[in-house]
Amino acid sequence: MKKVVTASAILNKASSVALDIASVVGIYLLGRAVAIAAVAATKLLGIDSILGRQGMTLLAYIVSGIAMVAMLFVVLRLRQISRLTLLLGRPKLQDAGNAVVGYGVYMVILIVVLTLITAFLPMIRLDQVQQIGIDKQVGGIALVPVFVALVITPVVTEELLFRGYLYNRMRNHIGFMGAAVTTSALFAVLHGQTNVAIDTFTLSLVMVYLYEKHASLWITIGMHTIKNSVAFVGLFLL
Repeated sequence: MKKVVTASAILNKASSVALDIASVVGIYLLGRAVAIAAVAATKLLGIDSILGRQGMTLLAYIVSGIAMVAMLFVVLRLRQISRLTLLLGRPKLQDAGNAVVGYGVYMVILIVVLTLITAFLPMIRLDQVQQIGIDKQVGGIALVPVFVALVITPVVTEELLFRGYLYNRMRNHIGFMGAAVTTSALFAVLHGQTNVAIDTFTLSLVMVYLYEKHASLWITIGMHTIKNSVAFVGLFLL
């Protein structure tokens, strides 16, 4: 009798883990599909000639993010999961400090990881350029929508989806370490390129640790904002 109960508990836990991962992947892919539909709609309406190629790309980024957040809250409602589990309470001043320290720790760890990969796994290309589909020569006021699309939208979307929802769900099923690795691995895989995946996996592990320690999603949002802002400055201002 005891074995049957144990087997049943393991099966229930496995199905819950699979459902949560499937929910995140589904939301991520549907967000992309909504963005494609939005771009197609602008073409049908003839707006694409006004927006231009870059405007269409920015629209896709922003629409995708909004759609994913909306779908996440639909999932929470359908599965009767409280939004409080996201730990998105009132931001505190120390959250900003923890985010800065966390970013520094992430950079140190990333340098060590990349050094080891260069030394022992030279077949992995670390010099691949991430394709974002946006003209890097853009400047002036046109940088505002670029910043919204590349920094604000993905930060809010991904933190709510991966750290706020997925990590919390995984934490209940498989504990801190399993949840940290699972969340970070999926986060990395969905970013595509190998070198970007290594970077995002490292970033996620540090963010998950701080999220677990301080119970505030604002810390990971802060870290992620710093990360994307540094990339934004490097690509468009320097």
